[in-house]
Amino acid sequence: MEKAKVSSKGQLVIPKQFRDEMGIGKGKEVFVEEIDGVLLIIPIPKDPVKALRGISKGVFKKSSVKLVRELREEWQ
Repeated sequence: MEKAKVSSKGQLVIPKQFRDEMGIGKGKEVFVEEIDGVLLIIPIPKDPVKALRGISKGVFKKSSVKLVRELREEWQ
């Protein structure tokens, strides 16, 4: 756990270790959200669609093409 200090202007410096790990550099935007008294800082990816690519990998055991073929066979 790292410690950070809030400036008189309300600015918070994210420790370098976390900035480097999360790719947060100068000008990078982040979402800040409060959930049950905990602040979350979530980096906004340059391309949100690309960032989600492959998110469901391994969730489905079969390809969509194979699944559709099996469903068609069941209907007949």
